[in-house]
Amino acid sequence: MQQRRINKRHRTPWLMPVTAVLASVAVFGAAAFGSNSILKTQEFGSGPISASVSEVSFGDGHNTVVDDPAIATQGEGGGPRAVKEFHRDEPFSQFALTWTGERDVVAFVRAKQPDGSWSEWFAADPIGTADNTGTKTGTELIYVGRTTDVQVSVGNVDLFADAPDGAAPADAAGASRTLPSDLDVVFIDGKPQDGIAPMADLRSANAPAIVSRAGWGANEATRCQQPTYDNNIQALTLHHTAGANGYSKAEAAGIVRGIYEYHARTLGWCDIGYNVLVDRFGTIYEGRFGGLDRNVQGAHVGGFNANNWGISMMGNYSTAQPSQAMLDSVAEVAGWRAAVAGIDPAGTTSLRSGGFGGSKYAAGTYYTGPTFMGHGDLHNTECPGRNTLPHWPEIRRKASMKAQAVANGHGKPLTLTQAPGGTAPGANAPSAPGTPRIPGGVPGTPGAPAAPDAVTSSLGSKEIPASTIQAVVGIAAALAGIAVAANHGGEAGKTLDPDKRVMGGLTVGEVPTIISKVVTLTGNEGLSQTWTAVLNGFGPLLGLPIGGPDLAGIDRNVLYQLFSNGVVLSSKDTGTHALVGDVAKAWMKNPEKLGLPTSDQYSVNGTTLRVDFQGGHITVDPASGDVNVFAD
Repeated sequence: MQQRRINKRHRTPWLMPVTAVLASVAVFGAAAFGSNSILKTQEFGSGPISASVSEVSFGDGHNTVVDDPAIATQGEGGGPRAVKEFHRDEPFSQFALTWTGERDVVAFVRAKQPDGSWSEWFAADPIGTADNTGTKTGTELIYVGRTTDVQVSVGNVDLFADAPDGAAPADAAGASRTLPSDLDVVFIDGKPQDGIAPMADLRSANAPAIVSRAGWGANEATRCQQPTYDNNIQALTLHHTAGANGYSKAEAAGIVRGIYEYHARTLGWCDIGYNVLVDRFGTIYEGRFGGLDRNVQGAHVGGFNANNWGISMMGNYSTAQPSQAMLDSVAEVAGWRAAVAGIDPAGTTSLRSGGFGGSKYAAGTYYTGPTFMGHGDLHNTECPGRNTLPHWPEIRRKASMKAQAVANGHGKPLTLTQAPGGTAPGANAPSAPGTPRIPGGVPGTPGAPAAPDAVTSSLGSKEIPASTIQAVVGIAAALAGIAVAANHGGEAGKTLDPDKRVMGGLTVGEVPTIISKVVTLTGNEGLSQTWTAVLNGFGPLLGLPIGGPDLAGIDRNVLYQLFSNGVVLSSKDTGTHALVGDVAKAWMKNPEKLGLPTSDQYSVNGTTLRVDFQGGHITVDPASGDVNVFAD
């Protein structure tokens, strides 16, 4: 791309209030899609990929007797043992047991292989300890490989006795026993797809390559609540998942989708518990929704979730050795996130326990130890695996080196939780995506400025300004405008073919239907469902969306949405307009000179494409690829 710049003649009056706003948007945008390191993850328009789930009662399984050396080691007593066997017509690759209330369940599972043999037994450890108020819990989700049959060995469950009339029998001490009917079996298929590769979601300077939620196919409609934001991040906790370790690169993304489904819907956590996940090939996946560089509270270590960022290694590292690629990626992402938070991953921290079954720390007591710790430092568990423990000095050393490189080699990183020239990382974190981030604090809190629009729409327990919702719909309309322009090359008055595909397989005829759906959802359900429709419906047009819509400046009400190939900017003064490809990249280098776009892309003399801005315009010659920037 060649670029020519005309010198600016004077400083326009509109520039002063939004200079910092545009500069910050440009920083994030340039990192998000202006780098040659961005890799394609899946075809635009493939959209979200929902894992398939089925559940049955554990009592429905077929009782069979197994006699092998491994099963004799599971609990007390040796020799043959009765197990439950399950068959499904549709293949699955992940398995779990669930129950409600407090139960002492010990479980192991193995899967039938394509040649008819059985795999090794995988321990299905409890994911956490529930109270006895009816809270649903269960085992970790176990990756068993693609199969249609599993056998499940359990301890502390009477396989041959279900109490009459639903009354649970009691043991000699009077305690309630666990019956097969008390347990449910969960089968999940994450739908692995060949050819999926990581995409760099570089929203902050010096972040490692991370597969975004859109990249691994997260269906945002699965989430049932908005993120909780902490005031800062004080610690990082390392986990591992469970099950077989021999998954392929293509299967890894399916495992992430399965964990998302299990955590969000089956267990009712509303989203995936971890902030990021790392597979054995070193690929990093964005976990919990809300922004990698914002202080999103996860659900990964009960009693210590606040101010604690969770990283999970995919696999069981008590039975296998973590790969060097995995260890390096863990250190890389931990070091980057520590730098954003302003903490040393090789240092020490103190965290107050909120109390949790299985925790080593009673409610109100304090953990004091390494800032970057393992799950087993807080709970009674081997997680992140006994084979990980010898690598802790290396992990912390490399993470600290990365943090120092980010903080010292390139200056203090500008992050989405830091207003330009204002607060420190983690301060004044917004309570929900789309809440204005400003130096004066979060609207609705003491000392914070009033929101610019008193008309609101409910979103859970939050009130979202109506102007924000309208701006989101404006983004949808702008994206539809791109589709129309792509269809007829910018020639006004040309009849549109409703069946002609514009980008990513979307047809012109489908655009009004999608926009109508967005408007309808806006009126009835609020911003959450509206933005889900935008993410799932308009991804083909500008590439994959990165994060959610963000209000960049409360005084100008500038709303923007980043995509992997562009950005959409909206304000009351200029309307909503999209910048795509080379035009977007050129604007990212000149935001203070050009200001906000005042037009969408249009044709000049049938050969040159042009976009107008508050302080100039950009032209593109599609034939030569030349890009010219003109500033007033």
